[in-house]
Amino acid sequence: MKLKIAGSGGMFLIPNPFCKCPVCQEARIKRGRYERLGPSLYIEDIGMLIDTPEDIAVACDRQGISRIDYLSISHKDPDHTRGMRIVEPLGYDCIAGKGTPIQFIALRRYQCLERRWPVLLSEYSELHFNQQDKLC
Repeated sequence: MKLKIAGSGGMFLIPNPFCKCPVCQEARIKRGRYERLGPSLYIEDIGMLIDTPEDIAVACDRQGISRIDYLSISHKDPDHTRGMRIVEPLGYDCIAGKGTPIQFIALRRYQCLERRWPVLLSEYSELHFNQQDKLC
């Protein structure tokens, strides 16, 4: 299994353009591995993206991720979900007016996602719940 760390930052990007702390200043100068995008993982073998921070488009571009067959969210905090608007239309061809579903894999405790992104979870995707999860 090949795993790509698309983003390893926390709630805030590094460097934050408005921050003057030593960490952000160093990242501005050195770039590369000193820069951090929002938290996200990609399992290359199966085309699975885990978490969609708001900078997910940049993260996917940097990592060469051009295919998403499965999507999962580790938890509902905004730094893991704000990029859903980028991922939502990936399974839909606007010109042809139809789509191929991106399968969404969620734990039972995240059924709240269905209310937040009903288009993603009902019209374009299949929602699968892990029956082992009893933490509702």
